[in-house]
Amino acid sequence: MLKVSAEREMKLMGESHKYVLTGGPGAGKTTVIQAIEKQGHSVMHEVARALIEEQLASGGEILPWKNRDSFQQEILSRRLALETREEQSDQGIVFLDRAIPDGIAYYVLEEIDPPADLLETANEASYRGVFILESVDDIQTSDREQNFWEDPEIIQNHIIQVYEALGYSPIFVPRMSVPDRIRFILDHVQFHKDGKKIWKL
Repeated sequence: MLKVSAEREMKLMGESHKYVLTGGPGAGKTTVIQAIEKQGHSVMHEVARALIEEQLASGGEILPWKNRDSFQQEILSRRLALETREEQSDQGIVFLDRAIPDGIAYYVLEEIDPPADLLETANEASYRGVFILESVDDIQTSDREQNFWEDPEIIQNHIIQVYEALGYSPIFVPRMSVPDRIRFILDHVQFHKDGKKIWKL
């Protein structure tokens, strides 16, 4: 169960420097993250994409269309390790291509109860802000991904609901050029640094 306790509200007001960029497949997250990285900002690349590429290359079975539970457990383990390492570092603001709570949305999509450890970890995680990138018409997912996920908008809606249930007020990044999207995101980050909140309490 996802909940916003008084303790969690205080944590959301804490010193996390992590900003999540998320959305449905084909939203252009990876393109934006790569462009942000080229500008010299710290980023965390998407764990799921790397795992899928590894498994396809090695003939492995830890794939979302073959073994959803094993796939999500491995994603959780890798994301938790990366996010914990970031929290222990002193690199300042970092932009994440998806984050731990995203995994919950995929369980909800398939009408499967998320495992307790995923819910607990998502409740304990803390992000400075969440950006939802709206889908971009000219960015296509692979045929395999498209057939498996069916409707990116449905996934995006589940992702939004998960973050809202955790107490965040996602900011929606419109369909714009990559430079305009980056400017939009960085402008909001600057507003936040100046004291304006971009989460819900």
